[in-house]
Amino acid sequence: MKTLGFTFDEKILAKMSLEAFFYDLPPFDAIELAPDEKLLDLKTYKKIVDRVTEHHFHVPYFVTPGKYDFSCEHYKSDYTKFFSIIESLRQYSVKTPSIIVHGCQFVSDKNKAIEKTRQGLDLLLNFIEQKRLDFNLHLETQQKHFPISNRQDILKIVNDFDHPRLSICLDMSHDCKNYQTAPHEQFLEKVRYVHLHHEHDSFQHIPLTYMNDIDLECHHNIELLMSHCDTYRQTLISDIQAFNRVWK
Repeated sequence: MKTLGFTFDEKILAKMSLEAFFYDLPPFDAIELAPDEKLLDLKTYKKIVDRVTEHHFHVPYFVTPGKYDFSCEHYKSDYTKFFSIIESLRQYSVKTPSIIVHGCQFVSDKNKAIEKTRQGLDLLLNFIEQKRLDFNLHLETQQKHFPISNRQDILKIVNDFDHPRLSICLDMSHDCKNYQTAPHEQFLEKVRYVHLHHEHDSFQHIPLTYMNDIDLECHHNIELLMSHCDTYRQTLISDIQAFNRVWK
C-alpha cells in the first residue's frame, strides 16, 4: 500500500505556530522527524507526533554523522540519546516506525566503509532486539561521492543480513543522480521506504515518470527542508497535492 508523508522541519516553528502549520494541510499519512532536543524539547515533539498516527525517524545531526564507530563512547552516547527520544514518541504511532540510516560516509576506503556499515547495522539491530523495541531500519541510498552509494553494495549488505527489520530506503534524488535507469527488480524488492525531494543544486522535483516506472507499494516521504526552500510550507502543500493527484 502506498502512503505519503513529509519531513517536518522544526525551523518552521520560528515563523508560525504548530497549529498554523498543520491548519488545512492536504491529506497525508505520516511525518518524518530527526528529533534533537537542542532544537525542540520533548514536550513539543510529542505535540507534533500527536497530530498524526504514523511516524518515522531520520538519524539526526547531533549523532556523530556516518562514522559507525561504536567503539567511541561519544558515538554510543549519541545513539543512546536518540533511541531514548524516539522510544518516548513510539506510543503515538499505530504502525511500526521506520528509522532511516546512512552508511559509513567518512572513510575513504570503500571496503572499510562497507565493513563499518555492516558492524554498525549489526549493533543497531541487536540493540533493537535486546531492548525489544518496535522499529525498522532502512539503509538509505546516497550520492555517488559517498562510499556506500552503489546499488549493488547496498543490496548485498541488506541481503547478507536477511533480517526482517532491515531494508532499503530509496532516495530517488540521489539514485537519479547516480544512475540513468530505474533500479532492477531484485533491488526494488528490498525497498520499503522512499525519499522524494528537490535537487539541492537545481531545485527540481524527481520526474514523475521515474516514479511511475518503479511504482512501489510502500511509504513515500517528501524530504523538503527549509535550508533548501524558502517557501517550505507552500511548496510542501503543492507537493502533497501533486502526489495525491498522481496516485488517484
